[in-house]
Amino acid sequence: MKFSNIKYCFVALALISMTACHTKEVKVANHESDVVKVETAGIQLLKPEKDIVLPGELLPYYDAQIYAKAKGFILKLYVDRGTHVQAGQTLAVLDAPELKADADEAAAKLANNRSQYLASRLTYQRLKQASQTKGAISLNELSLAEAKMKADSAQVAAAQSLLQNKNKLLDYLTIKAPFSGTVTDRNVSIGDLVGPDEASKTHPLFIIEETGKLRLTIAIPEIYSSALDQNAKVSFGVSSLPGEIFNAKLSRISESIQTDTRTMMSEFDVANDNRRLKAGLFVDVTLPIQRNGKTMFVPTSSLVSSTEKQFVITPLNGKAHWVPVKKGITLDSLVEVFGEIHPDDKVVINASDELREGTAIN
Repeated sequence: MKFSNIKYCFVALALISMTACHTKEVKVANHESDVVKVETAGIQLLKPEKDIVLPGELLPYYDAQIYAKAKGFILKLYVDRGTHVQAGQTLAVLDAPELKADADEAAAKLANNRSQYLASRLTYQRLKQASQTKGAISLNELSLAEAKMKADSAQVAAAQSLLQNKNKLLDYLTIKAPFSGTVTDRNVSIGDLVGPDEASKTHPLFIIEETGKLRLTIAIPEIYSSALDQNAKVSFGVSSLPGEIFNAKLSRISESIQTDTRTMMSEFDVANDNRRLKAGLFVDVTLPIQRNGKTMFVPTSSLVSSTEKQFVITPLNGKAHWVPVKKGITLDSLVEVFGEIHPDDKVVINASDELREGTAIN
């Protein structure tokens, strides 16, 4: 009786064990056959037109820092901060007696060299005339007279060049405006010693800016660099003049992407005859963007931005396939993408990085 009970127990344990193994195998099989159901959408080809807002900066059309090229004391000042000047207008006059003395010395040297040249030329001409009589003048004497005349002529040329240089330095004593504009800074007073030495280069004598016309500079992000029309016009406002809108037209594009910021610099000329706009202002610019041709757009929920990369998920042979893309313009519920995708591809609408590469999808 005991042997029979033991036999039944072994049979029961064997059945339980076989059932457990069979159940485990079914679970594995079911796990391997899991298929994630997804909803897909087609890629749309669009030629987008959109206004974007970018920060910009108003800069003077021209600006110059004025330094003294000759060493001297400030003798006269004709302008101050805020003075409007014309091109060539005198800003200041320096006093440098030693430069004037050098110029006078150079002028005297030139006069002396000219006298010597005139004398040697006259001597040569007389000897040459006398040499017409046979035996009156030796050829060696005539050659020496000619050489002396040419040497004196060279001395005159050198003295003229020296005097010109000295006079040029005297011209530097009068500091003039390089262009029409406004003196925005003055760092000198009458009696100050200025010059081209390193100590004087710390601060310019004057800063002049052309503010009747301004440059609006904008850093265009790389993704929009090819969507900027050559005849683009922008509008902007400034916080100091609320409610007013100003316009500007594209004038210059750098045609190069800066590697540190991944932007392309562009400039718009802004008329400012009434000088209501101030150089140095930061403004928000409304910029129209338009692609030259049609590009690919997908639903915004199809674009996944993970710590690894940006990508969309496409079905490939019944499995999820990650396709790296770059993001472009966003239009409402659509986003522009660039990458290894094609117009006839499908993309998963509600994509996420939880749907791993190679997952079976339907």
